[in-house]
Amino acid sequence: MGLGMKLFGFGRFGGTLGAGRSPAGGEYRPGAMFAGLTGTRTPEIARILYLTTDEFNVRHIRFALTYRYQEKMMEAGERTLSLAAFAARFPRPLPDQAQPAPDEAGA
Repeated sequence: MGLGMKLFGFGRFGGTLGAGRSPAGGEYRPGAMFAGLTGTRTPEIARILYLTTDEFNVRHIRFALTYRYQEKMMEAGERTLSLAAFAARFPRPLPDQAQPAPDEAGA
């Protein structure tokens, strides 16, 4: 029995990385926004910039991260996560009308 099967219940590590699977919970496309909470319960918003697939057939999402604290928003730069990790960190898709305009994000 391989290490992947022992630790994660999959025959190969590729299965643990989410290769070939799209998590439920939203439409992953450029411009879509998703919400999550940090460990300190601070709301964070991710706006998808683009999706890509690496040489191991693992899908990744490049996104712009914004933290929201009371009425203020702080831009935290761009990040990249695998699609599976992104779906776990940002489980809630935001409807289009709930997305802040780019000029409001800096206010």
